[in-house]
Amino acid sequence: MVRRHGSLRPIAFTAMLIALAASSSFELANARALDSLEPAEVQRRLGELQHLRVHLRPSEMEDGSHGDCAKSRVSLQVMDPKRFGISYAFDLAVIRPRDVKGPAPVIILVPTIEGVTKVEQKLASNFCDMNVATIIADVNDNTEPKEYPAWGLEDQRNRMAIYALRTIIDYARNNPNFNPDKIGMMGSSLGGIITSFIAGMESERLAAVVTVVAGGNIPFILSKSDNKHVAKIREGRMKFEKMKAPEEYENKLRETVRYDPMYFAFSGRTDRMLMVMSTGDSKVPSEVQLELHRAFGKPAESMFTVGHVGTIIGIAYMYFDTVGKFLREKMALQNFSRPFTPVHAPNEVTEELQCLI
Repeated sequence: MVRRHGSLRPIAFTAMLIALAASSSFELANARALDSLEPAEVQRRLGELQHLRVHLRPSEMEDGSHGDCAKSRVSLQVMDPKRFGISYAFDLAVIRPRDVKGPAPVIILVPTIEGVTKVEQKLASNFCDMNVATIIADVNDNTEPKEYPAWGLEDQRNRMAIYALRTIIDYARNNPNFNPDKIGMMGSSLGGIITSFIAGMESERLAAVVTVVAGGNIPFILSKSDNKHVAKIREGRMKFEKMKAPEEYENKLRETVRYDPMYFAFSGRTDRMLMVMSTGDSKVPSEVQLELHRAFGKPAESMFTVGHVGTIIGIAYMYFDTVGKFLREKMALQNFSRPFTPVHAPNEVTEELQCLI
């Protein structure tokens, strides 16, 4: 399945590639490929990204309504299996359709670097209209460190997010409110990158995966992205290390970053994935979106021409039917409570995502 979306009308794929290649900033050849790893090394790194253990009963508190769905707050307490006595707590928003009898299908929704915004709330409402539950899992850490530790901060943060999401899948599979055979995951931007990790690690436990403006090749993304959070951390690290050029930063990341979606994409289920991508993207550069798409074996795609934020907002407000139809097929969803109606996003939605622009 391939769909193209622009601000007003679709464009031909060949025209998109010509326009993208013609951009001086985003030539497809610009992204230097990651070094390949031996299969044994891939398995070794995969082994470092284990599930956490749920060691206390999750606590759940009713928190009002979300449209026609019930909304709850869940505190999930877990223990690190490699660090005895170290535990963490994850607070999740769980939104369940009231009309579903028995275990409901569920989407684990991973937000952008901005955390939970009106985009995630809109997506949860869309899923509610499909009689699908949503677990909003804000597991990303975007804070700028006060002091720069030894190289490895990037891996540490991604590893923690991966730990969390693999454990949330465990939670969903063992929760009687959810159908363990109809669990999906969707993430945008940084959330899409983390979702891409999971797509390569949990391909048999997820019925469907949707990524929005996600890419692989993390050293390239971190050295080139003009996202304000990413740029601030890059500038801080370069100043601390007395580096003069982003290329130095990228080279050091290539030496130190152990985890990248590209390393695990080979084991993803191409038939269970939809990748929503964008041309002219300078936050998660377009060339690494296409690079990850190839690494996953060219799964179903939907291509937008409105940039990073326009794609994230567009898929939630205007073109959600692309996602809805995909999920209906892959998760064997029987009934929509009502059809999706495209709407224009309120101005405050764009304002809320200013740091992504």
